[in-house]
Amino acid sequence: MVLLPIAISYAKTNDNQPIISPVSDDKSTDIAVSNRSTNDNFVFTELSKEQNVDEKEHVNAFSKDGVVDVPEFFYVTIPKLGIYDAKIKSNSLELNPRDAIGHFNGSCLPDEACNTFIFGHSTFKSVKNNYEKGDYREIFSKLNDLEYGDEFYINYNGKDYRYMVDFSKIDEPKEVDPLENPYPKSFHINSVTLFTCDPPGTTKYRLSVVGKLVD
Repeated sequence: MVLLPIAISYAKTNDNQPIISPVSDDKSTDIAVSNRSTNDNFVFTELSKEQNVDEKEHVNAFSKDGVVDVPEFFYVTIPKLGIYDAKIKSNSLELNPRDAIGHFNGSCLPDEACNTFIFGHSTFKSVKNNYEKGDYREIFSKLNDLEYGDEFYINYNGKDYRYMVDFSKIDEPKEVDPLENPYPKSFHINSVTLFTCDPPGTTKYRLSVVGKLVD
């Protein structure tokens, strides 16, 4: 009786706006879009300040002769989170990634010796991940479960890249720079940043999980 009003007040604050409201776990029924409350208008607005190149004119760093064979999609597998061959939209200009994870337009690609910035939505961990049905709004809900040494994989242009989680960090949205090298400038490391909101189910902070190429 005492805690409920406090919890409701906390949930209504702007800093803790839920992306998808929690639902009961009914194993006999899939969670349908029509049966849940969603915030379809949420976008990663902090990334928009860096969107200063047009997708058609984009040339990634370290490309040869300005020619890059960039597929429309590439894929990520994160075994610990039960994610397999999830779609990533290359050079995405969509900052509300509902149909695929986004690769930030202007950041590197896996075949380049720098950082690939990949962003996706998250929500309460109790909500079922429906990415296999084409709904990517829960894809990174358990991203903060990843720890140092955990592995994930990128399939890019038919080639597999294996990464090991090196570290993670939490920032305020205004502190996010998707083009920043997560390592000191003197280090040319092939790395991937997996990025989402934190804590799961809110939009208060941003979580970055950085993995470096193993092979």
